Amino acid sequence: MHNQQVSPDSLTLLAIVQLCSTVLDCRMIKQAHGFIIRHNLVQLNSEPTLGNAVIDAYTRHCNMYYALKVFEVVKRNVVTYNSIISGYMMCGLYDEAHSVFNNMPEKDITSWNLMIRLYSESGCHDKAISLLRRIIKDEEMFEPIIRHNLVQLNSEPTLGNAVIDAYTRHCNMYYALKVFEVVKRNVVTYNSIISGYMMCGLYDEAHSVFNNMPEKDITSWNLMIRLYSESGCHDKAISLLRRIIKDEEMFEPDSLTVMSLLPLCSQMASVHLLRQCHGYVVRACFTDPYLIAAMLDVYSKCGSINYAYKLFKSTNMKDLVIFTAMIGGYAMNGMAKDSITIFTEMLAAWFKTGSCHTYNSSIGL
Repeated sequence: MHNQQVSPDSLTLLAIVQLCSTVLDCRMIKQAHGFIIRHNLVQLNSEPTLGNAVIDAYTRHCNMYYALKVFEVVKRNVVTYNSIISGYMMCGLYDEAHSVFNNMPEKDITSWNLMIRLYSESGCHDKAISLLRRIIKDEEMFEPIIRHNLVQLNSEPTLGNAVIDAYTRHCNMYYALKVFEVVKRNVVTYNSIISGYMMCGLYDEAHSVFNNMPEKDITSWNLMIRLYSESGCHDKAISLLRRIIKDEEMFEPDSLTVMSLLPLCSQMASVHLLRQCHGYVVRACFTDPYLIAAMLDVYSKCGSINYAYKLFKSTNMKDLVIFTAMIGGYAMNGMAKDSITIFTEMLAAWFKTGSCHTYNSSIGL
């Protein structure tokens, strides 16, 4: 072409630069770059495609010095910034990549994908999840981000689980299931889908997912107990609990297991079942104040205020939650004097409660 006295245009130079980027010889890229500077400097300043190709060629060889030299003189667009971010990431310079991302005048899908990948590769899973949650409300942007990050979702379940959890919290099962279909799954993945179906009141679908889980943990069983309790299947909830307790190879019930059964005790007004739960809590040495307060509340709703008081007195570490539950229990059963006595006892323990909930319980007498 040179011998024929034909001058290469930008498309010719673009093809040459792209060819050089595939060759593991940075010297050829520099020669092509030098030719562009000598003959086509105007092209770099007026049309970004050629400049972006040169930057991309340098970054592929982790030569950020020359890539940044070109970056300073070219007409920039979002692709230009993305190429620099990608180059920094290839060199392991994550802070510099993050700085370029923050200073971009505009961002596209690739920009967000790069940052999610950056956080994933650098082990900053919390930041990657935070970024996903930041953009999750924008479905037009979020769906292609998921589509372009299938490699990440297929290799490490943490991000995929976070995406599913975020969708299920908004009862958006359509997109949650879209992600579920492509992610690398673990027990947390299945639990998130079950929880999402339960939030939407789709108990049959939740039960189907539970039955098809390759493995289960205590959270899986707790979710099913809660499902049966909320859907009025009292016998199934109790049967499932007994199955867990009797099978030594399964997980031991935890405080959340008992918590899942308490709504059932309240619905059935079953003091007998509640006392069984209470006995297990004592034997297992559970001290969760929210669990104790919940049992106090159910005892009160079942009219067994004496059992509630015994539980209250046997609790060594009483906090505001437990005091409030006992005061509310007495108030619920029309025992104003006893409620005020507990209220006075609480004030003696804490001069300032720091909460209005306890006051409201007493004022309601």
